Amino acid sequence: MSLSFSQTASLTCTQCKSPFHAEIWLIVDAGERPDLAARCHDGSIHVVACPNGHRIMPLAPLLYHDRAKQQLFLGYPQGMSEQQVQETGAQLVQQLRGQLLILPGSKYLDAPQAIPIELVPAAMDDKLDEVMAELQQQAAQLEQLQKHPAVAAALRVLQEHRALGETIQEWMNLDAWHDSKQFLETHPELLTDNADLVLAAMLDLARAQDDADAQEDLDVHHEIVRAARANGIDAAFEKYLAPGATTETTSDAGAELRALFAKLNIHS
Repeated sequence: MSLSFSQTASLTCTQCKSPFHAEIWLIVDAGERPDLAARCHDGSIHVVACPNGHRIMPLAPLLYHDRAKQQLFLGYPQGMSEQQVQETGAQLVQQLRGQLLILPGSKYLDAPQAIPIELVPAAMDDKLDEVMAELQQQAAQLEQLQKHPAVAAALRVLQEHRALGETIQEWMNLDAWHDSKQFLETHPELLTDNADLVLAAMLDLARAQDDADAQEDLDVHHEIVRAARANGIDAAFEKYLAPGATTETTSDAGAELRALFAKLNIHS
C-alpha cells in the first residue's frame, strides 16, 4: 500500500461560499511521491481550488517523511493545542509505520519533530535552526516595535475590529481584479468608516516594518475603497479592469502582511 496518505475533506470556499470536496494530504513520503514533496517544499501541499477556481488553504496537519535523509516532521497548523499535536502525531506515525518496512537504525521514526507547518520547507533543507534563530530575532524586534506609540494605536484598532480586519486580508489575498470587485460588491462592510480606519491602521503597521510591498498593496486597496465610496464600485475598478490592464492583483504582498499580523498575534 501507499506510504503517502490523504483524506477527502468537505470544504466551503471562503470567497464564493461554494461547498466542495478536496483531497488533503496528511502524510507525504518523499521517496514515493517526489511531486508531493515538491509541494511541501513550496508550501502548496494544502492549497486546493473550489469549482469556481478560488484557491484556499484548509488548516490541516502534515507528516513529512524522507527515509534517505532520515527526516520525520509533523507540521501542525495554527490553532492546534499541544495535546492535539501529540495525538495527531501519534496517529499519523502509526499510520506510516503500519505501511513502512522498519529497517535497523530507524530510531528517527519513533517520534516526529513537531514544528509549525510553515517551517516544513526549512526543515526539509536542514535549515530549521537557522530559521528559528531568525524568527527569535524577529520576535525581539517585534516586541520593540509594539512599544512604538503609532504601532500600539494601530494594534488597538485591529484588536477592536478583528472580523473586519480578517475580511480585508481575505479581500487583499485575491488573485484577480474581477474577483476583487465581486468580493467588494458582496461585502458592504468594506465601504464603511470602520473599514477606512482599519486600512489606515494596517498601513501604519506596514510603514513601521518598512514593508514596501505591503504598503503598495494597502495603498491600492485603500484607494479602491475611497473611490468606491465616492463614485461607486464600477468606477473604482475601471482602470484595473480596462482592456490591456493587468488582470492580477498584488496578492503576494497581502500574504506578507497576514504573516506580519500573525506574528503580532492580531488574529490569534
